[in-house]
Amino acid sequence: MNIKKAVLSAAMSLGLIGSIIVPSASAAVGPSPEITPIVEVNGVYYRTAKLPRNYSYALSNFPGDTYKVASGNVTVSASGVVTTTTATTARVEIYGGNHKLRMVYTVKVL
Repeated sequence: MNIKKAVLSAAMSLGLIGSIIVPSASAAVGPSPEITPIVEVNGVYYRTAKLPRNYSYALSNFPGDTYKVASGNVTVSASGVVTTTTATTARVEIYGGNHKLRMVYTVKVL
């Protein structure tokens, strides 16, 4: 295992990269979220999150990150909390402090 993968594995196990936190206490009853492992392609990390409708999840907590809903019917706050609305598939992009695309979530709302 090379150093880059070792650091990435350590960061992922510590929840530092694109972690999704279990829904807030106000969340509606529904199926548990399903989160796929992170896949890296050309320096951008991708994963899919199957999330219940009307839930809120924190996508990441990196200082300086910015978030954008590129498509689909979900909302994302300035702090990276995605709130699901109607059933859909959405693309949420996370940009690092250098404004470079760092991670893409495909959010499938159940």
